[in-house]
Amino acid sequence: MSAPPDPASFTFEPLFAVLGAAAAVIYARAARIHRPGGWRIASFAAGIALIVLSVNSPLETLAVHYLLMAHLAQNALMADIAPLLVLLGLNQAMWEAAEARFPVIERVIAAWPLLLMLWLAAWYGVHFAPAYQYALRKGAYVIESPAEIVAPFQRAGFEVNLVDEGGGQAERQADRPSSTAGLETYRMRLVASRR
Repeated sequence: MSAPPDPASFTFEPLFAVLGAAAAVIYARAARIHRPGGWRIASFAAGIALIVLSVNSPLETLAVHYLLMAHLAQNALMADIAPLLVLLGLNQAMWEAAEARFPVIERVIAAWPLLLMLWLAAWYGVHFAPAYQYALRKGAYVIESPAEIVAPFQRAGFEVNLVDEGGGQAERQADRPSSTAGLETYRMRLVASRR
């Protein structure tokens, strides 16, 4: 097994780079015709940059090889913040032109309550605690660094115990100050309770 790359190294995902460039070109062509304001152009550019840079930067290296929190940051940037910025970058004339060219857009927008419910179901479905607990019981998920899992819970005021798969002794993460030194791969489940 090879050593993980340097945490500051860039990861290149060509698909996202190409799609981001294509979106920028399409937007630039539409902007020449429909003249969005400067803040809309900045908003669209920021949204595309968040999507592209989330996977074409050291953040991707951290997410893949080091920190679960980096992966969660990518999720928030790409799924929550970037789409809002991209949509804010479109002015009324751009929306009307898109709807005229692709009539399905109007039907999709009209069905926003259903889309919101589906999005929420998918979002909470993949974050449903029993699904994680099942995966941990079955050994389907390997935690590389217990400290990266425990720290956010502790900051939120939870007392966190790490229990080995054999159902053996629980130890408080706070009692292990050098918890990241010399870690091997652990199989464990997280038990959290409010302090």
